[in-house]
Amino acid sequence: MERRIFLDKVGNCRDLGGIRTEDGRRIRPRMLIRSANLAAAAAADVQKLCKEYGLRAVVDLRTDRERAQCPDVQMEQVAHHAVPIFDDAVFGISHEKEMKERQAEALIPPLEGLYQMMMSEESCRKNLGEAVRIVMEHPADQGSILWHCTEGKDRCGLVTAMLLTALSVSREQIVEDYLITNEANGPKAEAMYQKLLASGRGETVALSVREAYLAKREYIETAFSVIDTQYQGAERYIREGLGIPDVCVRRFRERVLEE
Repeated sequence: MERRIFLDKVGNCRDLGGIRTEDGRRIRPRMLIRSANLAAAAAADVQKLCKEYGLRAVVDLRTDRERAQCPDVQMEQVAHHAVPIFDDAVFGISHEKEMKERQAEALIPPLEGLYQMMMSEESCRKNLGEAVRIVMEHPADQGSILWHCTEGKDRCGLVTAMLLTALSVSREQIVEDYLITNEANGPKAEAMYQKLLASGRGETVALSVREAYLAKREYIETAFSVIDTQYQGAERYIREGLGIPDVCVRRFRERVLEE
């Protein structure tokens, strides 16, 4: 089943529908959608998301600065929730395009540290939990909900991982979904790499920036490590780390899973 949604001006978009849980159920299609930002969405993209996929809500995970620089295209009858996973104090290690070009002389910090922070630091956990809960509580009969950051990889990837974890999707399948990002971002990463080499920035810097566009297994496994070592498992992390009660998880499963 093809889960990628091909849009003209919005990248890295896909439907979680069709992913199987460990007990044999599957996620209903056209309910849960992840993507890169919607700032450049074309009219045809909006039409496809709203008509074909029934989009009714968007969760924007970007910082205040990112949203101000590149605000999402507004869509009629689509609710918009701004829930920045982290604030502008750590903007220098987010994935906004200008940041990469402006700071290309410096190496991008190790992304494992960013994932560790988003999963562990109190304010990040609170915002991550809020984003996850908004998705969980979205009324399924009203249409689909989409969440995104800038590239649809790190912040978007963690929200997706927590939702799939709550639905009892295996970790290997969560990793597989996470790595699909490279199908969309691979050409962009290579183009940036070649651009930096051509500008004389050097192989080390060019490689560092290219890697920042790509999803890697070790990044998402850092998130799993926090769950296992600090909370002794996913159920406790969702309940105590993210502040989401068991009843919310149970109702979410009832709404989005089918036999």
